[in-house]
Amino acid sequence: MYGKINTSKRVAGSVCLAFFILAIVACAGWKVSPEHTYLKALKHFNNTVEIYEKNYQAQTPETQEKWKERIDPLIKTASEALDIWHLAVGSSQAQLDYQKALSTLIQAMFDISIVEVKEN
Repeated sequence: MYGKINTSKRVAGSVCLAFFILAIVACAGWKVSPEHTYLKALKHFNNTVEIYEKNYQAQTPETQEKWKERIDPLIKTASEALDIWHLAVGSSQAQLDYQKALSTLIQAMFDISIVEVKEN
């Protein structure tokens, strides 16, 4: 009786292991399309601008003016780079240009304490 139970557990375990290995192999061969990467970047950019806008509205007029001078041109630059990337989705240079512009924007937002680094 115990022999059949142990054999069943081994077979079930082997089947689960086989499915797990198959899933890993299948995922390793899966590549994200350039269009998918662009759409993720677009969503991230929109979320970043929304965070900025929410914080901007909560500021005094003086602070808003300072932020408008400093941050708004960076948003425009990142938006333009994103638009160029959209026109040339397969272009790695357009993607790098956008990532550089977004990085500059996020650094500026970090400098004025809109973006914070949180430890888990």
